[in-house]
Amino acid sequence: MHFYRTAPTNVPQRKIVRWMLLLSIGTLIIATLSMGGHHTTPITATVQAQDDDARLIFMTGPTNSDIETTRTPNIVQNIDYIESLPFDGMVVDVPVGWQVMEGEPLDYNDIYDEWLTPLENIFQTYTHNFLRAQIMNPGDVFDDEQWEITVQNWRLMARAAREAGFVGIFLDNEEYYEPWFNYPEDYNNPPYSLEAYQAQTQLRGRQIMEAVVDEFPDIDIIFLHGPYVSEPATPEYVIRNQVGIVYELSGPFFVGFVEGAGDQATIVDGGEVYQYRTEEDFQRSYDWRKYGMVSEETDSAFIPDHVRDQWEERVSISYGLYNQTWPTPEDEMNPAIMQDTVTRALQRADDYVWFYAEGDPWFVPGGVSQEWIDAVRTGRDNARSATPEPTPTPPQVYLPMIQSVSLINADTDEPIAGYEALSGEVTLDLATLPTTNLSLRANTEPAQVGSVQFAIDGAVIQTENHSPYVAAGDTNGGQDILPMLLPAAGTHTVTVTPYTQPRGQGEAGSPLTFELEISS
Repeated sequence: MHFYRTAPTNVPQRKIVRWMLLLSIGTLIIATLSMGGHHTTPITATVQAQDDDARLIFMTGPTNSDIETTRTPNIVQNIDYIESLPFDGMVVDVPVGWQVMEGEPLDYNDIYDEWLTPLENIFQTYTHNFLRAQIMNPGDVFDDEQWEITVQNWRLMARAAREAGFVGIFLDNEEYYEPWFNYPEDYNNPPYSLEAYQAQTQLRGRQIMEAVVDEFPDIDIIFLHGPYVSEPATPEYVIRNQVGIVYELSGPFFVGFVEGAGDQATIVDGGEVYQYRTEEDFQRSYDWRKYGMVSEETDSAFIPDHVRDQWEERVSISYGLYNQTWPTPEDEMNPAIMQDTVTRALQRADDYVWFYAEGDPWFVPGGVSQEWIDAVRTGRDNARSATPEPTPTPPQVYLPMIQSVSLINADTDEPIAGYEALSGEVTLDLATLPTTNLSLRANTEPAQVGSVQFAIDGAVIQTENHSPYVAAGDTNGGQDILPMLLPAAGTHTVTVTPYTQPRGQGEAGSPLTFELEISS
């Protein structure tokens, strides 16, 4: 899913429904590490979880049923069937979860009595359950009165989660209704600088978390998106176009929670990026979010040193999975692909992996095919049967590569025949080419890298942060490649270098170099 300002097209229906202000919520699978809750009679799991296994949690979204399947009435009615499914817990959607950050005080009885009392002692094998909360805008972060209400509301939610036997709170931190994470666009003549707003947002996150751990010291808090959405250096292979622009205050809010977590609580970067499929996809995302973002090299502007020191211990890395083909036909999803994806995600996650499902109502008997159930079960069992690989310390660095460089006709945006892969000594007779509006395009592995730098005779002429990686940039979202300023007639050395981070930063992959002789 993406952060959006208006209702988008061609995105998971969970997005669209929320933009339409429907309060139904989707199917989510999450995996966690710690044990908790009641566990008496295992039902259908083939491979029993060990203490260090990631756990799989379930949460429903827009379905073809009119039943709100993760709310109390359906849970009570179908608990035996629900616990026969291959999950370790679920996200319970109570109405007040949508009100906790609206700036109005909540009553504890509104949280617990009607919605959670019927769930007392009902779970037997779902030992990792969460209350759901939705990000809203309680008011400017410099408004002490409004944020005191918000802090108290979070305190009540934490108390309710603990008394219900849940392991924590799942925060959907995507802004659908009342945006405030994007500075300065979300503010009308903001009175303070970006740095001041980031510091104050971090303070509000810390105040919330300090109140939360006062009620529930060893709570787990899952953020749908981690702070990678606010770090400009986050590589494209991590985000995969999930976030259109940098949200300057989302990351500091997360950092505040980490700062206030104490010695027992865990803050989870939910990693809502649905395109990961391979072991390398999951590993590279893990390495950046666990280590790269808090490294001295990145030197993130909103993560202070004392929080970086806590990061590896306090921050847990998770992944989101989705049961639909999205956002392109190349990102295919079906039961067979999901089986392997579940396995790979669980093997790499610290504590949680979540799967978001639309369409079929998984928590209604007969609502989803046995093929899907078996795929998820087998994927989970395979992850638990495999010999775990140790977490890399230091993490393995996957360096990008330049597979080839093509000469591009900037009039047509297509490679010129015979010049698709430039190497060695290349001669360009401009009089024989179809145009003098030319550019160079780097073809990379993987297809999305941090950035690509073009240099001629040692002088950098262009650094491209997004594909297509071309020597003079492009317009219209990559649909119109701009012509480059050609060097003078003669022989020149062209060097094209890939990097793991934007703006030519991070680790450099091997450059591709060739000699270019230009004549007219």
